[in-house]
Order: sequence, then C-alpha cells, then structure tokens
Amino acid sequence: MTQLTTDCFCAFCKSSRRIVKRQHVTIAGLLVLIAMSLTIMFLIWESFNPKFIIILVALIGVGEVFALIRWRLSLICPQCGFDPVVYVHNRDRVVEKVKSHMEERRKMGENQLLPPLPIELEMRDRRNKSISLNPSYLRGSLLSHPLASETPPDGSLETHLQSRVNPKSLT
Repeated sequence: MTQLTTDCFCAFCKSSRRIVKRQHVTIAGLLVLIAMSLTIMFLIWESFNPKFIIILVALIGVGEVFALIRWRLSLICPQCGFDPVVYVHNRDRVVEKVKSHMEERRKMGENQLLPPLPIELEMRDRRNKSISLNPSYLRGSLLSHPLASETPPDGSLETHLQSRVNPKSLT
C-alpha cells in the first residue's frame, strides 16, 4: 500500500513539511464507500434495492469533498502561511496572507524562542552577481533583533521585517 503523505519543502521559507499526495478518493476508498452504501441499503430496505446507487453517489461526493479539503489544507505551509495554489492565481493575495501569518507568528509568545525561518532573499545585479538582502541585524532569533548592535539604516525594524516577506517593498 502506498503512503498517503510525502515530504517536501515550502517554496517560500524552505522549511520541511508533509503534504497529502492524492486529491481524490482512491480505489480502496471507493470500495469502502460501496460497502457502506450496501450496508445502509440493507439497514433501510432489508433487501437489495437499486436505490442504493443514489446513496453511493452521495457518499462518493462527500468523500471527494473531504479528500479535496484534506489535500488543499496540507498544501498551506504551517510556518510561513505560503499557499502555492493561490500563488498561481493571485500573487498579491499570497503576499498579504504571508504578511498576516508572519505578523501573527511574531505576536505569539511561543514563537519568540524558535529560530527564525530560513528565508533567504537574494537578487542578481546586471552582471548576474548575487546580492544578499539579509543584513546581519536580521540574522538570529526575533528575540535578539531589538538587542542587535547594528540598527537598521532608517531606524525602522518593522520595515525590514516586512521586506523579508515582500521583496518588492525594498524597491
């Protein structure tokens, strides 16, 4: 029997996580749904009745909805809130979701002592040379940011933390 989940990395924060492989009901799931519909048929009519097909279709529909919801919820990164399905359709909406998720994560007390997410912002200049956008005062845990010896150039740590989420805000 194959595994239900697979290991992968978030496309935004590169943290390791598990996602559900299948977004539809499997053959084994269909066999279980057929057995459930036959059982319900015998409980209601006490003999074979072709009306069980209606019950079977309803159960398959409910099973498909739950399988799709399970797959869809597993795609969203629990660390940074990045959603690849929404990213394909509307990038601005994903930026807002990640910003709000990171703001909630920063406000929660239990996340203050965790190491920061390994978000690396990197740009290429005209000569294809890599330029790191992670200044030294942003390295380390969020708890150490206010105690850092270097201060942000404009004095606003909030601006630099948000720029980690949205590289476009740097320009």
